[in-house]
Amino acid sequence: MGKLWYLIYVKENKESRVVSWLNSKKIENFYPVTKRAVKGFFGTKEITSGIFPSRIFVNINQDELQMVVSNHLVISVVHWKSEPVVVSERTISGIRTFLRRYRDVRVQERELSEKDFASERNTRTTIKGTIASLFVPELGYVLTSQLEKEPAEWVLYDPVNRPAGTNVSVMLFGAESQK
Repeated sequence: MGKLWYLIYVKENKESRVVSWLNSKKIENFYPVTKRAVKGFFGTKEITSGIFPSRIFVNINQDELQMVVSNHLVISVVHWKSEPVVVSERTISGIRTFLRRYRDVRVQERELSEKDFASERNTRTTIKGTIASLFVPELGYVLTSQLEKEPAEWVLYDPVNRPAGTNVSVMLFGAESQK
């Protein structure tokens, strides 16, 4: 069986140590972080914080899973309905892209239905007004970010039938902004 993305639960504030350990073992991992501007006495500074505190995504096979869980800083693999949570590659790349494009990302839980799990295509980014959001059905979360200004007109992205001479300034999970 090939490698899959699992979500592991680690001890509080030990994420960086676990990521370093995973890197030393040459295990692909992803700890999503966001940057926030915080106003202080001496001005504004940027701080980095985890999107999903105490949770790290690891790309491993079933044999490596036991080794990862045996680390004393790892509490367990996250389970849903008595099965380990397996996250699709599409969801991982969607989260990575969203975090690259937007700052000060917030996480909100969302109640899930069985229909949400039926299709991976539900991992999508939407922009309403000045709020960009990414729905992640596999985890039951919505990532949101406040935009500085409302984007121009958004159209459905169709790379095959795109009109000639159209300049694409931003492409976003199936939508593009035209200027």
